[in-house]
Amino acid sequence: MKNLILSSIFVISSFFSIAQEKINFATFGFFYMDITKNPNTKVESLVNVNLNDSVKYWDGFNHYEIDLKRKTLIHRFVGKSEGEKISYKIHNFVKTKEYYKFDIDDIKCGKMTYLIPLKKDNKYKLLIKYKDGDNYEVAFFENTPSF
Repeated sequence: MKNLILSSIFVISSFFSIAQEKINFATFGFFYMDITKNPNTKVESLVNVNLNDSVKYWDGFNHYEIDLKRKTLIHRFVGKSEGEKISYKIHNFVKTKEYYKFDIDDIKCGKMTYLIPLKKDNKYKLLIKYKDGDNYEVAFFENTPSF
């Protein structure tokens, strides 16, 4: 009986530690804000921003698979490059009680900063700061299903 209880505790704790190492986001569009006038804006300062009418919307499907243990991000998206899958190496990883934050290097957008808020009451589940041409933008993913 003792072994059964200890084994059960081990399995449950292993499941939770494994579950926290991989994060998946399936997104069906996002809002984005131009921050070109303030390109040094820290993405973590935007976690609670209220979006207004000047914000634009992009409609499409994205899937992000983030492996915190291996420090990799896989982005699958549908759009102009339908079904394309790109793998990135995560660097500058920061973990706080409030969020996970990390950077990737993209050929098209350069350095991109990802922020995953950890509080359940946050309006946004994922924020991404990136460069689009000469503009700096932040994508806001609301109510993003994660599994």
